[in-house]
Formats: sequence, C-alpha cells, structure tokens
Amino acid sequence: MSNKIKELKKQWNNWDKSWNSVEQYNGFIEKNPINLLEKLTLEEYTNIKINDNDEYFTLWLERKTENCGKFRTASSYAYGIYKVNPNNIQDENEKKIAEDKYKAFDENNKKSKDYLSNDKAQEYFKKKVLPIIVALSKYEDIGDNYNLKTVRPLDINYARKIAYMYNVDKLIPIFKKEVLESISEFFDIKDEIDFSSYKATEPILTKIKEEFEIKDKIDIQSSQKLASFLWEKFGTSVSFESKNIIYYGAPGTGKTYTVQNAVKQKMLLENAKSFFTQFHPSFGYEDFIEGLKPAIKNGATELVLTDGIFKKFCKDAMEELKMAREEKREPINYYFLADEINRAELSSVFGELLLCIEESKRVDFDENGNILDGSMLIGTQYSYLYQNENDAVIVHNGEYKFGVPSNLYFLGTMNDIDRSIDSFDLALRRRFIWERMDCNYDAILNDEKFKDANEEDLKRYITVCENLNDFIANTLGLGKSYEIGHSYFMNIQIPTKGQNANKITPNNVEMLFTKKLKPLIEEYLRGEYSQADIEKELDKAQMIFKLK
Repeated sequence: MSNKIKELKKQWNNWDKSWNSVEQYNGFIEKNPINLLEKLTLEEYTNIKINDNDEYFTLWLERKTENCGKFRTASSYAYGIYKVNPNNIQDENEKKIAEDKYKAFDENNKKSKDYLSNDKAQEYFKKKVLPIIVALSKYEDIGDNYNLKTVRPLDINYARKIAYMYNVDKLIPIFKKEVLESISEFFDIKDEIDFSSYKATEPILTKIKEEFEIKDKIDIQSSQKLASFLWEKFGTSVSFESKNIIYYGAPGTGKTYTVQNAVKQKMLLENAKSFFTQFHPSFGYEDFIEGLKPAIKNGATELVLTDGIFKKFCKDAMEELKMAREEKREPINYYFLADEINRAELSSVFGELLLCIEESKRVDFDENGNILDGSMLIGTQYSYLYQNENDAVIVHNGEYKFGVPSNLYFLGTMNDIDRSIDSFDLALRRRFIWERMDCNYDAILNDEKFKDANEEDLKRYITVCENLNDFIANTLGLGKSYEIGHSYFMNIQIPTKGQNANKITPNNVEMLFTKKLKPLIEEYLRGEYSQADIEKELDKAQMIFKLK
C-alpha cells in the first residue's frame, strides 16, 4: 500500500459523515420493488409533475432520491421516453396536437420531432425502454459491453442511478466522469475501467474495499458514507495531467473557484502545500523571482536582494523533494496558483525561468540526493549577488542555482477577453497546457439554490441561458470567449415565500438580465458597434433571454 493510500485510509477510518439517504432509498424501493419492475406501466414511469405528491419513476430517480446519488439532466430525452407538457409550447395549434402525447428517439437514434400517440408510446416503452430498466436492476448485460453507446435510449448516468438503486453493494453513487477518473487514477486502476459502462464504478468499489479492508457487506448506509467521503476528497473536475496548466475561458465560468477547490482537495488527500496569488499590471520579476528592495539595517536604508514569492515556494518544494527521495517515499506536492495571470507582462515576470519551468526540465534527485540528469539549473540575473546557499534554490557543484522541482505544479487562470492569449510570448505559451472552461449548465441544474425549483421551469431557464450564449457567440459573432458563465445565471433571485415560492419567474429572469447581464453584453459590444446598434442588439438579447 502506497503512502498516499495509507493516508487516505487513515482519513476514512476517522470519517463520520454521511448523506441522510435511508428514508429516500426505502421510499423508492417500496414504491418500485424489483419483483414488480417488469409490470411497470408507461404512466407509472413518466408523467407530468402536477403536484408534490406525484410518484412516477423518473421523478423518484432524479429528484426524490437525490441523497442516494445526484444527477440532473437538462433534457427529458435522458429517460428514453417522456410525456410532453403542452404548457411549455407557445404555438396554440401545436399545443393542441401535443396534448397527451409523448416524445422519444426515432429509428435513427435521433431526438424525434414527431409526437407519439399513447398506443405508439406504450409499444416503444415496452419494447425499448422497460427491458433495459429491468436488465439494469438485475445487473445484467445490456449489450455493447454493459454500456449505452448503441443501446438507446437511456442517458448513461440515469442508467447508473437505476443500477445503483437496486445494487447498492456493487456500485458507487458517483456519476461525474471527471471525478471517477480522478478516483481511479489515485488508486492506479484508470486503465482497467470502461467509463462508458454503467458498471464503471464496480472495479473502483472493489479496489477501495480491498485497500480500506472493508469486510462487511455494503448496504445503503455504508454505501452513502463511502460516497460522501469520496466526493469530499475527489469531487472536482480539474485534471492535473500536466504540471503547467492555464485554465481559461469566459467570465463567470468558475475558473478560480474550481481550481482553488481542486487544490484544497489535494491538500486533504496528499497533505499538499499551496500558494495563491493574483497577478496585476505592476507585478514584475522582482515580485515573482527576486530583486533588490529597500530595507532598513542599522538605522540606514539599503537595497537588499529579496526572494520573490515563486522562488520562496520553489525553495520549500525543492527541500521536500530531496528529503522524500532520500527517505524513499512519495514527495509532497506543491501547488502554485496564479490568478488572472495574463494581467501581468508575463515575459518580464518569468524572465529566464522559461528555460527550466518545462515539465521535462524539472529538477529531481536519486535516493542518494544526487541531481538527476536532465534537470535544468540556471543562474538568474541576480545570481552574482548570491552570498551563501540560502540565496539559491539549489546548490550544485558549489554553484548557486535556480531550478523548478518536479513536485511543483504551476496553475494559472485567465479571462481570455480581458487580454488576448496572444499576449503570451510564444515561448511561454508552448510550455503550458491550455484547459478551456466553458459555461457549465449542469452546475445550474445541480446547484443547491435550485433544489426545490419546478423541474420544467428549471429546464426552460437553462434553455434560454443556452440561447443567449448562442446569440452572443454566433449571431453577434463574438465567439465562445464572450459567452456568459454559469455563475452569472445562478445569480437569479428565487422567491422563498408566497405563491411564487421556489419558482423561476419571467419577472426574475428579466431582472437578472437588466441588472447583471445587460451591462456585461453592452461592454462586449463597445468599440464594435455604434450606440444605436448596441441598443438594437441588447433588445434582441433581451427577447432571447426571456422565460415564456
């Protein structure tokens, strides 16, 4: 067992949190027992939510058992077949046609534009949907290596939720692919898992039971305890496949929040160290690496060579790395976070650091503390002022040098509309992996703020959010960099009392546009359009961003 797994096991043994899911689970099983699942009717499977007492299958899976594993879908097609709500249709003639009709996938596995009559819907459900549901409940092969690539019509996470509810001892109720990849990578079993399979979490659970020495049979309580633990430790979408990463995208896409949260989780899991700073126009080499700064000595002011924040961080990481190699253990990782990195003049800030920040040129040691071949060591522009080994990041062959240790991650964030990526020196740009972060509509679906919101209202709201971003990116021709991030859309006010309690109302959608979104879009258009044209485009945007 590796040291990192030993540490995680220790944390698990002290874990006392869990989701309160037993009541929800028992309610679902009582309503939908496995022995009667083959007799499930279309009406019992899907219906329009009329009041809070509705008990249909899909509502149970998505809403009424959230503590047993949360997933949300923006489209009802995820269920394979669904009953159309005519209230969501504006055209009166079409509304009449859609009354008591259903929608499903067509013969080409595409979302059908046609409505299904009750008879055809019944046939579709019995032949194409129900058999898969029954097979999932029995943990059976549904074809194509237990996945839904070619087996329409169910969404893969919806399928996983069904399988889990009837097989809590075999699966883990975590459905986000990025999180599952992170867990499997931590336990070194990523290559063994087919992430398109509804059984993807089975080998993860098997491995964890082995490493954590869990002997008792997994029930709903122990399953939920384990799921809450894993989500706390790994519930992030950030990948650390490279040690130099820039996360970029439109404003409001949660770049800083996401990266900071990911690092916090790493600190919990690995006892990692981190440092956060925000770049700005006056931030320079002296702040980052080193420089001469005034200091008072013996009552007089003099210039003293002073370490910058990154150099200090490198010193600490380098000391830990060498010690870990000599002690034959995994080194603690160090995470340096540079927020709004493109606001500074980066070529000036990094200076000669470009030579050694590349992942392939990072410094490392053998078990005797000797520097490995390939480690890049450089002198800085102030190296001639070094007086002792404390001034250097590392001493090699009696020379005072600067280098970046292999256990250090450099993570940057930037809004690419604040200043173009082109502002990055090409030599600097190619030394980083670029990870784009776009508006995450699932974040809106899963936000605690909307947990009691009307399901249909929420889906309609997400649709108008998508339409607004499409208008900005494509109709206005501004591109994805100018889309509005999900954090802006999550700022909508939702009443907690009165007749509109927990409802997303047209009035509140309009208020959000007027107060938050309109000024942002107006700023986007300045310099590109005349004031008269700006007003016209803003009117168009408001018509698009309207809950009807």
